[in-house]
Amino acid sequence: MNIFKKIVKAVKTVVRTIKELSEMAKASFAVKRAKAKAWHEYKKITNPEYVNNLITILISLVKIFIPLQVVRAISGTLFDGWDERF
Repeated sequence: MNIFKKIVKAVKTVVRTIKELSEMAKASFAVKRAKAKAWHEYKKITNPEYVNNLITILISLVKIFIPLQVVRAISGTLFDGWDERF
């Protein structure tokens, strides 16, 4: 009887170890996937064409939604008020 208990205990230990190893493999794979995704995002953002296109899009949106006269009036007001405060 004692031998059977030891065999059952050993089998349970092996099964538990295999489960832990599979969970560790899944976690490792998820980390590698996240790292690869972050690397591709970094490369995309640091691409000079991407930055230039992003700036162009932002400038065009500002031109569409905020007329140049409004920007001039706001900046003039801010700079005039700046001299009075300091």
